[in-house]
Amino acid sequence: MKAFSKAVSRIAAGLCAACGAVLITGCAPATPMFQQLEHDRTTRINLIVEKAPFQYTAPVHPESTIVGAGFATVMLGAMAVQHKLAYIHETLNQKASEQKIANDYRPVFVAALVEELSKLGITATVIPLPYERRAMNGDRIYYRPPLEELAKIPKEPPSFYLKLDMGSCTVYKITPCIRYILNSTNVETSPGPNQKYGGLPILEPDLYTVPTVPAPMSFESIEEAGAKIHEFDAEIARLVPLAAQRLAVEGRKRAASR
Repeated sequence: MKAFSKAVSRIAAGLCAACGAVLITGCAPATPMFQQLEHDRTTRINLIVEKAPFQYTAPVHPESTIVGAGFATVMLGAMAVQHKLAYIHETLNQKASEQKIANDYRPVFVAALVEELSKLGITATVIPLPYERRAMNGDRIYYRPPLEELAKIPKEPPSFYLKLDMGSCTVYKITPCIRYILNSTNVETSPGPNQKYGGLPILEPDLYTVPTVPAPMSFESIEEAGAKIHEFDAEIARLVPLAAQRLAVEGRKRAASR
């Protein structure tokens, strides 16, 4: 568990540096989530997941620098990037519907994540809730369960909500990937003794690694991805267990290097 905590800290720090620390709740220098759980001797949590029909959604913030071969924010502007990401995923969902592809990867991912948490000594009780947008920006990074629904859940054991997106992380080429963010419903990131459960973001494949090894699957255009929608969907399916396993895998790597 200690090795896992160190891994979480390094992963979160790297992603915060790349995205901009203020964009993901919990990226302030708070105690890493699982280190805090270990300190509090917490072995049970509530895992809140989104209750909604499955669709491909953009797994990356439109202002991120990984949306293409270069800095698309500079070249296109954040609003243009967000518009293009919206068009990409609208097209992918339309092609999937035409081909009668209706795979719901959310419960598959959640089951895999619950299993990985159990290996770390944490039992997760899954609670499905509708999510709502909590900011003017349309990026789903700002979605979370409604406050009135969260108020109905007991404070103990602690509750965490999962933000999960599967689609293309890039706009110039189409790159299947998964982003998930695990945040506390009672996160406190200001410095001091009340720090509680900094957020944990993961991207699979990790496009922040240059070069990414192995190289991620990509399509040259949205037209190609649409024509090969079965291949795109199959790659998302392949990435689901890998994304869930990333937590434990990174923890084991750090343990082996000590």
